[in-house]
Amino acid sequence: MGIPWRANLFRLGLAAAILAGAGCARRIRFDSLPVARGGEATVRVEVTFDRNNTLLVELSNVPDPSALNSAYTRYVLWVATPDRRSVVNAGQIRVNESRSAQMQTLTPLREFVLFITAETRGDVTLPGPDVVFQTEEIRW
Repeated sequence: MGIPWRANLFRLGLAAAILAGAGCARRIRFDSLPVARGGEATVRVEVTFDRNNTLLVELSNVPDPSALNSAYTRYVLWVATPDRRSVVNAGQIRVNESRSAQMQTLTPLREFVLFITAETRGDVTLPGPDVVFQTEEIRW
């Protein structure tokens, strides 16, 4: 016995919605603060099928964190609400020999800001004072 046409139509619509949602992506450039010393950062934000946002952060031409302060060992990506009342450590970013770095993470937030700080450890729960890169508010 075949599948009723309504079920086929529903499946086709569901597949189209998933594919349309998966194709929604934007590349956003972070603002570089003077401490970045000419470095650049971008993020590719893409909505997943389950309505999270995949964040692919890329850094280029950035100084090693220890160049900013000898105690710093890595950069940390922070995801925050636009008012910065809720701030989450989204992961640590280690710079390689070619002065670049990349990391991928998720956020369920629809409106948020991203910023990157230089830190002594990757597991810090509050951002330190040295913000290297930051975005304007991202609305998705």
